[in-house]
Amino acid sequence: MEQRNDAETVGFIDVGTNSVHLLVVRFYPESSGTPIFQDKESLRLGRSLYQDGRIDRESIDKAALVIRRFSQISKNLGADHVIAFATCAAREAENRQELIDSVADEVELKVIPGTEEARLIALGVFGDTGPDVRTIELDIGGGSTEITIREKGENLFIDSLSMGAVRFHYSLGVDCTRPVSREDYSYLLRNVDMASYHAVNKVRMLGFRKAVGSSGTFIALAEMCAFRRPDHDASYLRFDELHELMADLCKMTLEQRLAVPGMGKNRADIIIPGGAVAEELMSLFGVSEIEISNNGMKQGMMLELSLIHI
Repeated sequence: MEQRNDAETVGFIDVGTNSVHLLVVRFYPESSGTPIFQDKESLRLGRSLYQDGRIDRESIDKAALVIRRFSQISKNLGADHVIAFATCAAREAENRQELIDSVADEVELKVIPGTEEARLIALGVFGDTGPDVRTIELDIGGGSTEITIREKGENLFIDSLSMGAVRFHYSLGVDCTRPVSREDYSYLLRNVDMASYHAVNKVRMLGFRKAVGSSGTFIALAEMCAFRRPDHDASYLRFDELHELMADLCKMTLEQRLAVPGMGKNRADIIIPGGAVAEELMSLFGVSEIEISNNGMKQGMMLELSLIHI
């Protein structure tokens, strides 16, 4: 199928703390865009960051290689330009400029604030006019967790919290490559409490009627819980199921976790801290069931650009 001359193709690159994502979209006049290709690479930019405050040279080189490759893929697919945003790891790294400079001749890498990340995630999950009822959106990333309360296209609350699956794995001293004791898991939960204290008070004051979760952590948790019940429906996650799942995962070795249906091969070591964030936030917010969205920041980047075009 030939590309129409009036179409514009754009590559969107999301450089996160755990993974780098690519989404290539073709925009036709008066359309919201058609995704034509996507890819992901797990890099763990936060591996060294949460130990000494810097992204190590090896990780920068790997990230630069992936970003350059994703940019070239976009251009080979006809992209007129490539938009690249970096989030938590780049925000916090003392040497973020080294990462930016490493790809400067290929693409302009822009480091965005946490609240902007949260806004784009909510835009990608709900679109520009939704949801119909007041909804809380939770996105557990590698380095930060974004929380938004949105109703009918308006963000009533938006925050980015310093907690995430990669951050907690490397910074709290809990060895999640082994079975995790009840005491260590409780320690993870307490760190969620401390990092979310102010947000929890605000969320409780505003209230909400529905909850949606996005990100690889929520998707993996929902898939693992879905395998445990007859419907195998991973579009939602119940708190009671999550509580049981986390208790079981904590007892397992890394190899045993890798064999759990729904567990990604690059997530077995960070699923305990990521799950702790999910479980404790659902508990603090009183969420008994949460819908799961496969959309996130790159879809928000896509929609933001489409709104300019339409």
